[in-house]
Amino acid sequence: MTPGVFPAVFQGYLSDVRFRMALADSPHTPALWLEVLAEDPAQEVRLLVAGNPHTPEQALRGLVHETTLHLKLAGNPGTPLDVLEALAAQGNQDVRDRLSENPASPATLLRSVFQHLSHAALHHLYRHPNCPADLQQHLLALHPHWKHHQSTLRGPSERPILPEPCQPPFTCGCTGQERTTDHETPPVAAVVAPPGGAHLP
Repeated sequence: MTPGVFPAVFQGYLSDVRFRMALADSPHTPALWLEVLAEDPAQEVRLLVAGNPHTPEQALRGLVHETTLHLKLAGNPGTPLDVLEALAAQGNQDVRDRLSENPASPATLLRSVFQHLSHAALHHLYRHPNCPADLQQHLLALHPHWKHHQSTLRGPSERPILPEPCQPPFTCGCTGQERTTDHETPPVAAVVAPPGGAHLP
C-alpha cells in the first residue's frame, strides 16, 4: 500500500483483505484512500471501490478497463455520465439492465437502453423517476397491472443524497488493548469515524 496514506494505526491491519474490503465499502472512507484502494491487488476490494458512490471520478474511470467491474460501475450513482454511456454502448445485457436501476441514469441513457432490457429491467425502467413519459406510457400499455406500482427511486433528475465521507483530521477509536491478536481485524467503525469523533453505527 502507498506509504503515508493511511494512519499508522492501520498498518497492522492493511495486509488483511477483509479490512481493506471494509474500507472500500464504507461511505466514510476518504477519497484519497479510495483512490489507493482502487489499485488494490485484490479484485474483491476493487469491486467494492467500483460500487462506492464516494469513489472519486478519476478512480472510477481507471477501473473501466476491467470488465469484471462493469456491473458495479453501472449501478454506482457516482459513476460519471460519459462512463455510463460507454458501458451502455458495449452491449452487455446485464450491464444495461443494471443501468436501468441506477438512480443517476438520465432520460437519454434510459431511452438508449430501452430496447435491450430484460423483462425485469423494463419494470425497473417503468418505475425509474427519469423514465421518459412516452416510454412509461408504452410500458404501461404492455403491462397495465404496473399502473399501481410506485417508484422506489428518487424524484426526477435528482442524484441520490449520500452521506458525506469523513475528511482529515480523522479520529480513531482503536487502541492497543483492542487488538488482541495479530490476525484480529477490527470493525471499520472502530478506526474510521466521521468529523466530531462519533463512531460509525
